[in-house]
Amino acid sequence: MSFSSSLSNKSNHTERTANILRQSERVTAVIRKISQETPTVKSFVLEPKKATKNIDFLPGQWLDVFIPNVSIIGGFSITSTPRHLQLTNTLDLAVKYSTHPPAKWFHEEATLGSVVDIRVGGEFYYDAQKEKENGTRRLLFIAGGVGINPLMSMLASVIEAKEISFQNEEPENNIEKIQLLYSARTLDELLFFGRIEQLTKKNCGSLSFDCFYFLTREDPPSSQSPRINEKFLIDLLIDDHDDKDKKDIKHLKSFLCGPTQMQKDVVGWLVNGVGLSENQVALENWE
Repeated sequence: MSFSSSLSNKSNHTERTANILRQSERVTAVIRKISQETPTVKSFVLEPKKATKNIDFLPGQWLDVFIPNVSIIGGFSITSTPRHLQLTNTLDLAVKYSTHPPAKWFHEEATLGSVVDIRVGGEFYYDAQKEKENGTRRLLFIAGGVGINPLMSMLASVIEAKEISFQNEEPENNIEKIQLLYSARTLDELLFFGRIEQLTKKNCGSLSFDCFYFLTREDPPSSQSPRINEKFLIDLLIDDHDDKDKKDIKHLKSFLCGPTQMQKDVVGWLVNGVGLSENQVALENWE
């Protein structure tokens, strides 16, 4: 995905993704569970009525959601993993409240048993085979607010695969280090905080996973800056006294999802400050 297309100012999901590939078939799904995750975000478990072979997605992709009596098509990132779909025939969404009709419907009208049509789409995703072929060994996920949604699926998928290969004593995949930078307004708006903390405790052999939280509207939980900035990224990714870290960034891939201005700032810092190529930075615009 090019930077120019992903940073579009269009706010309508259908307009913003008009030229992006999606599956041709719509599948009917039933809402099986609803949970209040944060003061402004609810999660939804959807069960496709057809077999899972009719739903195929890569971590990071989204769903077109067709809601009865709502003319606007919703667009929501899948927050669960492809393996979870295979095992349970369900997939998860996390929807932040807004007056936008699809989000408003999910928060105010959706109930257990409500039926919607869904269709997978999106070019912002984690492809394990492609990253292996590209020599990727290090992943940097950067999320702003509910931009954590597609990254949650990516992060969980990578750790899931690493844990399975380690437990089965199979050759481990190519990923050696994961770093997550997650910015939210307040502590209670850190969506998936518990799930992320559980992932840090997984036994994944040689995999290193570090998570950094940034709170922009209240005192941060540590002495670090309340906002992601260029200096933090340079200090995190490049140690001037360790030539190995400098060489290591050649094998780094960053996935970024958050507010438009945050994305523009972070891309500039990663390319101009850290020294990544544009091909090493993938981003999605959800505004």
